Amino acid sequence: MSLRQAARFESEVARDEQVSDQQIHFSRLSGMAPADIDVLQDLSREEGLLLIVRCPKVAARYHHGRVPPKTWATSKLGIKSDPATGLVTLPNGTHQVSDYDLMCVYRFMGDGYVKILFSAPGGRGALPAEARDVLVKIQSRLKSRFQHGAQDDFNYPGNPGVSIGGERGKAPDRFMVFRLGTASFAATPAVLEAEVYLRFGLDWPYVAGVHRAIAR
Repeated sequence: MSLRQAARFESEVARDEQVSDQQIHFSRLSGMAPADIDVLQDLSREEGLLLIVRCPKVAARYHHGRVPPKTWATSKLGIKSDPATGLVTLPNGTHQVSDYDLMCVYRFMGDGYVKILFSAPGGRGALPAEARDVLVKIQSRLKSRFQHGAQDDFNYPGNPGVSIGGERGKAPDRFMVFRLGTASFAATPAVLEAEVYLRFGLDWPYVAGVHRAIAR
């Protein structure tokens, strides 16, 4: 997409969706829809939450709400999103957009954060009741809905961990953090660990990018 097209996109979402300049800025960094950044900021304030999301491809920002998000089934096929477009092309010629990966959800309890477990036992079945209640409130407001539970809580051999960068030229994962009505961006897993997990006393479940509950 050209700079002119990008500017037109940002002008239209600012006008039609009433998002802020800051939310458009975070969209440029994260690949999330500005409106979804707005939704998650609001919900984190309303519900007293800290939510962390692994970002999609940057170019995906233009397609949320227009193209359905990449499903778990597509991920299992090993089909990757094109970094240039943010889209996955399925064998039948249809498209899905690079999706948001929920990493974890915590609730602020006055003197610290308590985890809301966002994974079913063994990665199968229904989420716990509190997670289901929170997810219902989130999903109905997003342009691109979450496609699965939280990765931090997914104690399963298929857990992909996090990319620290350098693996066969792969870039490090990027993250958006929504905490009690504020939004921030973490450019790498190392930044996320230091500035969010360690700062707020959260459990960092990765060693060299591998989910340690699986690695043990």
